[in-house]
Amino acid sequence: MSSSADRGAARETGLVLTVPALAPLVDRWRLTTVPSAALGGPVHVTALYPWLPAPAYGEGLARLRDLARDLAPLTLAFERLGTFPSGVLHLHPEPEDDVRHLARTLQAAFPQCPPYGGQFPDPVPHLTVATAPPEALPDLEREVRNALAPHLPVIATVDHLTVMEQQDDGRWLQAHHIGLGS
Repeated sequence: MSSSADRGAARETGLVLTVPALAPLVDRWRLTTVPSAALGGPVHVTALYPWLPAPAYGEGLARLRDLARDLAPLTLAFERLGTFPSGVLHLHPEPEDDVRHLARTLQAAFPQCPPYGGQFPDPVPHLTVATAPPEALPDLEREVRNALAPHLPVIATVDHLTVMEQQDDGRWLQAHHIGLGS
């Protein structure tokens, strides 16, 4: 999710899988280094961002609800820490194929919403723990790995999609919870 919003600019939405069980373990890094987290973004794996312009309602939301009925809840394991060259430290959800299936289903249903605006057409599912300049990432990764090791894996069942909605002030609000398989 983006961290910037210009007054008068179109506000964004995103579809995420929230994982609140990980908040106590990762928020000490996430809230201080991830701009969207500081602006209200919960601990999550992104399913589709950006989605439709805010506010999310009407036909798009109805279509999402219909689609979600046919998608099963996901049980995800978070055990493996990874990095992206851009300076993102993340936990990898397993089974990755389940998350990719969900994301691709959403992409097919909303082709006007390419993932990350088309920048990453087939994004790697991940839960961002922290961001840092690439040269600082090895030290941060070592710190986080040592702190998280006694607590992993974390197994979480995600039974809904959360529609995140950007507010005029740039903050993120959990606007809707759409049940999976219900």
